[in-house]
Amino acid sequence: YLSRFVVKNLAPLSREQQDEAIKQQLGNTPLFEHLLAFGDIRAKHDEIYLSAFPEEVGRRAIETFHMAVEDGFKMGAHSDAFDPEMRQKDETGERIVAINASGTFRSTYLRQLREILDEDVLEAVGAQLAAAEAPTKEEAQELVENVLKKCKSKKLDPSQLELGAKVGAKLCMLLLERLRLRALGPPKSTAASAAVDAVLAESIEASGPDRNAKRNAKHEAKTGAAREKQSAALSGSLRTLWRTVCERTDEIFCVAEKLKPKFEEALQSLRLDALGANQHQTQLDEAEIESRMSLILGDLKDAVRIHEKAMDDYRHRFIFDAKYRRDLPEACVTDVVRARVVCTDSDVLVSLGQRLSTEQHFALSNGSATLRPVRIKNKFADLDPTHFRNVLVNLLFTYTPGGAGEDAGTGAHAKPKPRLQLFVEVQLQHDKVLRYNNECHAHDHYDFFRTLLKDTYQQELDKMLSRVLLFLAEVTTTPVLLSMLLVIFKVRGDGLATLPSDLMTLYSTAISCVISQHFCADSARAKTALTL
Repeated sequence: YLSRFVVKNLAPLSREQQDEAIKQQLGNTPLFEHLLAFGDIRAKHDEIYLSAFPEEVGRRAIETFHMAVEDGFKMGAHSDAFDPEMRQKDETGERIVAINASGTFRSTYLRQLREILDEDVLEAVGAQLAAAEAPTKEEAQELVENVLKKCKSKKLDPSQLELGAKVGAKLCMLLLERLRLRALGPPKSTAASAAVDAVLAESIEASGPDRNAKRNAKHEAKTGAAREKQSAALSGSLRTLWRTVCERTDEIFCVAEKLKPKFEEALQSLRLDALGANQHQTQLDEAEIESRMSLILGDLKDAVRIHEKAMDDYRHRFIFDAKYRRDLPEACVTDVVRARVVCTDSDVLVSLGQRLSTEQHFALSNGSATLRPVRIKNKFADLDPTHFRNVLVNLLFTYTPGGAGEDAGTGAHAKPKPRLQLFVEVQLQHDKVLRYNNECHAHDHYDFFRTLLKDTYQQELDKMLSRVLLFLAEVTTTPVLLSMLLVIFKVRGDGLATLPSDLMTLYSTAISCVISQHFCADSARAKTALTL
């Protein structure tokens, strides 16, 4: 065929050429702006990675150290079943955390937060929420903050005001999302999830308003009686949901509050080990330590987010026993206590990662502790769509008060002190990589696509999102493939329910769009053409 054809390979499109092609066909479109930004961010992250890890041996070390750690949440290396023992236990260390239905909350965190978000505040927030039109997270936070400021009984310092506004806003957004899903109708559920579905409904009062009905009957809602009814319904739903969240997280916070200081003490010791100070008895001042490795211990994960994550990610892992209030999905949340370690030295980062991939033992003040790796997600090896590289380590922290084997009190009948356990999370990051990721606002672009695709893919959202974005980022550099993608958006608009995630879907969807556009209203001829 070479004698009869001219074969030409089209060079990949530059960013400027991509911009020009898109603007000519579609004008300015947010979807493509976010998509092209992904390509730029990925390329820059790759460049920074090579700069931070210039030696191949260093890159190989950071990309492979995790391989010795199997997923400890599973029953075995070749099993998909989850180990029921690998869940958060209570202060006795003998049973899995359960619902606290006593009405009296023991954790300091929840007691303080419930004083801020009391029933009067939630009632006022419900009234404001009923008047708001589909508020964003930022608008909801401003709404709650204004309510807290106006409550004369509240004498809150700035940190309390900020905490109350953030948690209150998350509570509002969670309630509105559940009401939206309820208005869409119940999804198909398996027998295993039926009990958990009932718990979801339990957290919203039957009088909760239908958001779609609210919009459709906006003129009626303006009347005093309708507004008061709607406000009361939302306030009641907020109070019920808040009580549910607190009951399901109180025992978790009791353990987390006790072990967080001990976990920080263990990490400080591990940090010195990674820097070589402990082994060589080297004295390092705090400024030198911080310049090479900074340790940031985050606030406790808030109660609303724990509940939301449990219902989104873990509600089907074990069957919730509603009768005995056991097997809470919240017991599967493993990052209530989190820490971030940021290194300026690639060798130190590798050293710390290797230590966290094996069990570590610590002699602490008033006790001893171990850190055992349970699961490692290494994004230096398994890249996400933005190529933001970091390591996320889930560990089981075990603390024995007074030293292993010591008894509480004295005498022959003294009981052994309980071994407290807490699942924790440590993120390992390189300073250069982290600084650029914060500057480029990569998460904003990621959230745009999450919002666009969440109703389509639901449970498989993160997995499908990675596939779609990686595929589309490659498509935009290829002239023919980009042309087909532009045809799809020109015909269907940029508010697609689904996006092509593979080459076959791209071709078939583009052909369908061209044929439907050509035959316009003649659906019969369009169907025949598609069949041919």
